Amino acid sequence: RDVVRDLRRKGTPIANSSKGYYLARTYEEYEPTINNLRSRALSLLETIKKTRSSFNRETQIKIEFD
Repeated sequence: RDVVRDLRRKGTPIANSSKGYYLARTYEEYEPTINNLRSRALSLLETIKKTRSSFNRETQIKIEFD
């Protein structure tokens, strides 16, 4: 996964499917991967937003879990 991430960050259009990773030759081949990455990014941002509410900004009290 790290290799795929690094290649994508360099601009290589590595697509993925249920069968694994492959080099996309067209935008149409790569578009489902873009949609998947966008969805995952938005989900992570939503998680950050919700978990931030675990902290009281005025008193900076952290809720701890054992």
